[in-house]
Amino acid sequence: MTSLPLILVGSDLRVLVIGGGPVAAEKLRTLLAGGVRPTVMAEKVGDAMRTLIDEHDLECRQRPFRDGDTDGYALTVVASGGDRELAERVRDEVTARGALVNCADFAELGNVHFPATTRRGPLTVSISCDAHLGRLLVAARGRQRAGLGTPGARSPEGQGSGAVPLRAMMRRRIRRDRRAGHDGRGGRRRRRRGVGA
Repeated sequence: MTSLPLILVGSDLRVLVIGGGPVAAEKLRTLLAGGVRPTVMAEKVGDAMRTLIDEHDLECRQRPFRDGDTDGYALTVVASGGDRELAERVRDEVTARGALVNCADFAELGNVHFPATTRRGPLTVSISCDAHLGRLLVAARGRQRAGLGTPGARSPEGQGSGAVPLRAMMRRRIRRDRRAGHDGRGGRRRRRRGVGA
């Protein structure tokens, strides 16, 4: 998969979040941190989601998704709680309009993915990877949060000390994948034959 990293101006986006569970709440936190004030749509709203909606005075439509609900939104985030049929339905509606969709439970369905991101004042650092390195991304997110933390936070070894172990971990993983024959794009590397072979 070839991807194009972008930075979107959150305050200018009309965004819809479909889902009310913990995964939807995590996506909502990410959007709020980026300056987005999304509309939430969920049949059932969990405690974490309810807290965020109330704290940020967001519009919440507590009902099931209906055809046409994504009209007018530049980005739709669907955290369907494992309901692939709903995720596909939302994806089909959004992509038919040429808009952006993130499918939290089924990443392969979406045309937008959220990288692990840390903000320090005017600096934004994001980490992402191809699908076959998904476990590495999860580990990187944990290390990024532990090492860089929140703006102004310091880890026990000093500010930003998690960056070096993260880099080392990523290098080890890439070397191991290369030895195993992965090409870095999710496929197997072809071996070249030498002259006379």
